[in-house]
Amino acid sequence: MKIKQIIIISILIVLNGLFNLKTLNLAITIPEFIVVLFFLFRKQTDKALFWHTIFFVTSFSNIFTEDFLFLNNITSNISFNYANYGFHGLRYSLVLTYIIIIVQNSYKKISQEVKQTTFYKLFKFLVYCTATGILLGVLGLMLLDYSFINFLQYSYYALLCLGFAWSYLYEYETSLKDDFYNIIPFILAIAVIFDFICLLTGLKQDLIVIGSCSLSAYCFILIPLLLFQKRSIPILIIVGLELYLMTAHTSGKQIYSMFILFGATVIMSFRKNVRQNIGGFNQIKILIIILLAVVGYPTLKLLMSSGAEEQEGNLEWKMRSVESLTNFFTGQGSMSDVSASPYIRVAELSNIIYEDIRNPLYLTLGRGFGGYYRDYLNLFSGYDLANGAFSMEDIMTGQFSYGHDTFVTVPMLNGFIGFFMLMSLIIAMCRKASKNYLYLSSLMFLLLWFYFDVLMGVIGVMLLFAAEHRVQKT
Repeated sequence: MKIKQIIIISILIVLNGLFNLKTLNLAITIPEFIVVLFFLFRKQTDKALFWHTIFFVTSFSNIFTEDFLFLNNITSNISFNYANYGFHGLRYSLVLTYIIIIVQNSYKKISQEVKQTTFYKLFKFLVYCTATGILLGVLGLMLLDYSFINFLQYSYYALLCLGFAWSYLYEYETSLKDDFYNIIPFILAIAVIFDFICLLTGLKQDLIVIGSCSLSAYCFILIPLLLFQKRSIPILIIVGLELYLMTAHTSGKQIYSMFILFGATVIMSFRKNVRQNIGGFNQIKILIIILLAVVGYPTLKLLMSSGAEEQEGNLEWKMRSVESLTNFFTGQGSMSDVSASPYIRVAELSNIIYEDIRNPLYLTLGRGFGGYYRDYLNLFSGYDLANGAFSMEDIMTGQFSYGHDTFVTVPMLNGFIGFFMLMSLIIAMCRKASKNYLYLSSLMFLLLWFYFDVLMGVIGVMLLFAAEHRVQKT
């Protein structure tokens, strides 16, 4: 890893944190575009793509600030960072992604060997989702009352993820995936450390910085690194800091991601080939570290007493929601005992399946982008849907165009063909997880975050591409 790259990334995170939503941010954004275009002009597409990705993922502030919401709102046009800057909703970063592909296609080819890889399966899945989603969405806009805004939102997400995956394929046989493999831990570590320093110094209340639910929120990705990193203490420190930061704004997806990765890391440590690589002593160390990380955050919160009471309530509420849903699926509780947040997700899927079995097109190909379902089973009755669950437009029309999880949204938008492709990809990644920790890390992108959070979408594609580091065929 080049020290120069780490320094540049650190500076970018700090500057974007300080100047997001300000016109001064263009002093960072414009040189970033110039750098990428310079490498493109010289046909150094691997370097252009490396910095294009780095500039994209380091250009965000907090998820609860207006800037991050702009990223997931294609109609907004007042943000000046690299990922969001554009004209009337058209993001220049998306346009540049496809310009890179055009330049690559002019003198590079995707080899047959690359088409045998797990990453190529992701590419095919994204092609299917994008093609069917846009095609059916256009038909829905013409023939049905599909939401044009929702069509744009999902189309932007799909085209962006597809564009990054497509461009990575052309660079599969270069050193790009190795560069990403080496830089990913540093990007996440720098983000969470910067966030923690701002929290300690009180800057977080006065400045828009990298937030606890933005780039640093994905620090749980580093958990499986314990299997491949002999010096585990730095990783423990980073994970510990992230557990503390997560208590401020913890989502259910973060809780599930964190504990799935902790559990997967423990299970993987007992696999024969992994155990031989890490040794018996390191295996015990991994178990102790994970135990400390899981139970240690209350102590960390106590030491960092500022705002502990408010943070604890949020985390406990999320944990109770997760527990109530788990109890329902294990037969230890009834549907009426499930908290509102997980209940909405079960109700969504039930309504979608109810409609699908009566409509072969919905069942196989889905509704497409901008599509919706109705509450035919009356499962939403008695719930306050306006409290963060759905938009007022969806509630007033009774046409719900939003799903809250991957396992709801993929069948809704892309049918059970899309869902089958998703599960096939997840199984392929699980089979290769012992070869590279990033297979486990990128698994969270597909299991819980697909179609949600554009930043996680780009990071997820980058993770699976980097997971092919020293790994070839499926």
